[in-house]
Amino acid sequence: MKKIIRIKETNINEGIPVICVPIVAGRKQDIIDQAWNFVSRGAEMIEWRLDFFEGIHDDAQILEVLEALDEICTNTVLLATIRSRRQGGNVQLSEEELISRLELMADSHKADMLDVEFFELEKPGKVIERLQKQGVCVLTSHHDFHLTPDREVMMTLLEQMEHGGADIVKIAVMPQKPQDVLDLLGVTAEFYEKYPETPVVSMSMGHMGLISRLSGETFGSCITFATMEHSSAPGQPKAEDLLGVLRFLDAEGV
Repeated sequence: MKKIIRIKETNINEGIPVICVPIVAGRKQDIIDQAWNFVSRGAEMIEWRLDFFEGIHDDAQILEVLEALDEICTNTVLLATIRSRRQGGNVQLSEEELISRLELMADSHKADMLDVEFFELEKPGKVIERLQKQGVCVLTSHHDFHLTPDREVMMTLLEQMEHGGADIVKIAVMPQKPQDVLDLLGVTAEFYEKYPETPVVSMSMGHMGLISRLSGETFGSCITFATMEHSSAPGQPKAEDLLGVLRFLDAEGV
């Protein structure tokens, strides 16, 4: 049975994909200001990219920002992400440091969702279980900013994350040719049909892959990423423009 995840007032994996907008500011006040701005403009989901935060190595500063974001995101889903340099991010923590910060955020009960880079951990299943016990939704992810793997490889990556206990699985890849985009969409649809109990998020990055950010309702991807200020990955459209397209393509709205 298809699983719908409800967080606050948002249903994930039902209807048009939820649009998530990133905050990539470095300073506390800039992060807070952007969050207020995005929420006032109707953001359903905000991703706080801690790998850009100047206080990433200070637990107290992380908790201060989380407290502020929690107060702002009353009805907005808050996703917290530490993207490693190996997967296109802005920081490279040791595994011990990474797990420590993930557990800190889970224990705070201020973030609704945590992004966990599945293949950066030695024992991801244990980490996922520990975080879930604190009531946080775990989105496991894998990013390839260089190419699009073969279809069989992409399906294997998604299945490994699914078997590891993730609430939601995510894959983002870089296309080199149009067929790569079709392969990503095909794998997404196949996974969506095979594992309805595990919502999937997928995207083909860059301009060539833009169609993948628009077609989630058709192929099964339940979250799409857009920008309200600064993008966090190649090919992210403006949130307002994307919402209009998603509503136009909505099966019930045509």
